[in-house]
Amino acid sequence: KVWAHPPAMMNKEWIGERVAVIDVDRALSNVLLEKDDFGWGPNNQFKFPLKGGTGEFYRRFAGPLDGHYTLNKTVAAVNIEDKTVRFSDGEVVSYDILISAMPLDKLCTQFIEGPRPAALSVARGLRHSGGHIVGVGIRQPGPSTKSWMYFPEDNCPFYRVTYLSNYSPFMTPDNKTHYSLLCETSYSEFKPVDKATIVEQTVQGLVNAGLIRESDRNDIVDTWHFDADYSYPTPSVERDSILAEVIPALEQHDVYSRGRFGMWKYEVSNTDHSLMQGVELVNRLLLDEAEATIGMTYASTTDGRNAASHERVVAPAAAAVSKQATIARPVIGDQHAPDLSEEELGVTVSNRLKVNGNGDGNGNGKQQRGPAVPKRNQRLRG
Repeated sequence: KVWAHPPAMMNKEWIGERVAVIDVDRALSNVLLEKDDFGWGPNNQFKFPLKGGTGEFYRRFAGPLDGHYTLNKTVAAVNIEDKTVRFSDGEVVSYDILISAMPLDKLCTQFIEGPRPAALSVARGLRHSGGHIVGVGIRQPGPSTKSWMYFPEDNCPFYRVTYLSNYSPFMTPDNKTHYSLLCETSYSEFKPVDKATIVEQTVQGLVNAGLIRESDRNDIVDTWHFDADYSYPTPSVERDSILAEVIPALEQHDVYSRGRFGMWKYEVSNTDHSLMQGVELVNRLLLDEAEATIGMTYASTTDGRNAASHERVVAPAAAAVSKQATIARPVIGDQHAPDLSEEELGVTVSNRLKVNGNGDGNGNGKQQRGPAVPKRNQRLRG
């Protein structure tokens, strides 16, 4: 349901970065003791803006970059021989180095005009899925403290539902009286979905899955639908061999493709990964530092071409750290992030840590402490 592709078409290399390895003894113990395991998994903690939603990340980027970017321009063609980009309004801009985040298959097969390396044609073999993203706003107090859940059942179209309103008390008009659900349904040529009826399918799926009651339909105050044609870069069996040809061929012409669909590596294509791909590429170009995130290294072959492999670049210090070692946790404001969940620490919605000292929610100040937690729970790392 997530990938919208038959499993036989997919590789296994992506799993190591994105699927938490299960500790069987720990899992059995949790089942027997009926214990929630808040600390399990690679994304058991994450940060989210107090105000502004996900878009706040990008609004904050705008300040330091003011005067150095242009928005609302549509690329018509790229000429890698002349090193020019032609826009739909007729403007032509020259470049020394081009960093592209557009889908790699489109760049190689639709946008590069004039002479092109033959190797780029194999980019047609890259596979992806689309996603119907449906938001549902409900005029009721939030019924759960969960973040997100997966649904493998066939009684609902979505594979994941997120209690988006739980990410911040400012995600709804009033978090005491409203909550919101974000539902994701994948599609592809192997898994078609009716776009015209997906919103109603989603609401009925919420009823079927037990997340809402039939009578709750009367309390739905709004729905939202977005069709993301490019949603997941599918880690197909052929993916790495395609990238090993295409990425070096582009880089020989000073074109660097990075990002979720620019590098096409799902396992390193979340927002944080994608940003680091940009940072590390600039550091490589200016400082000759290795890129660690993309998991791609280059070697010169006997015919003088650059060949790509997919080994991760690991710093020597990091390689020496064992799985059991204590690793410093990220810092939020002037406080170390706890290794435990808010539920374990006894921090509730009413006494949750404030983002800044003046209460304006803009995240510009230092973090305030909530009420003191029991001593037995004060296990902080770093």
